[in-house]
Amino acid sequence: MKTLLALFLALALPAARAALTIPSDGSDGVFNPAASVEVDLSLAPTGTWDANNAANAGKGIYDAAKWAVVFKFSSINIPAGVTVTFKNHRSRAPVVWLVSGNVTIAGTVDLRGKTGVSDFAGRQIPPEPGPGGFRGGATSAAGNSGFGYGIGGSAGPGTYAFTYGNLQLLPMIGGSGGGSGIGSGAGGAGAILIASALNMSVTGTINARGESNFGSIGS
Repeated sequence: MKTLLALFLALALPAARAALTIPSDGSDGVFNPAASVEVDLSLAPTGTWDANNAANAGKGIYDAAKWAVVFKFSSINIPAGVTVTFKNHRSRAPVVWLVSGNVTIAGTVDLRGKTGVSDFAGRQIPPEPGPGGFRGGATSAAGNSGFGYGIGGSAGPGTYAFTYGNLQLLPMIGGSGGGSGIGSGAGGAGAILIASALNMSVTGTINARGESNFGSIGS
């Protein structure tokens, strides 16, 4: 079944302290969505995370060695009422936001995986996770465990198999997929790292909750 491990690292210092060095050249520009938006991680060119990204500003860089899609923003402002979701990179890598300026999150950053489904065609396809997570199990006569490190069964109510991850947070890893039953298992929740060189304010929501398998309670 599905084990949720959503990783969120927020680094910020009060103005009275020395500035923290964050490796961001700001080449992805300002991230300030005026309305809810899906960030398409599949558009990220492959390269090294610390390369200047001005030629592909706003798309991030996929670093295969780090297994992450890295954005180097100059600032982030997600207003109240705005939800940011993600379309996975083909690698399903987690997301890193390195920010040279301030970060304000009054809206929602949504890293949840897709809920399990029951329709005949849909349940044959493992549901997508949030970025950094693992797919849910597709339906078969015997049921299928979800993908990832925390798999622990197949059909039936969602339960935690075991916890996994690391105390150092890096490398990041998201949640395992849920097992299938009469429908597919839900995709595991994703993972994000947010680091700011200045100030960070989170009055909104960062949602990395596990979703429900079809016909059972997710975990």
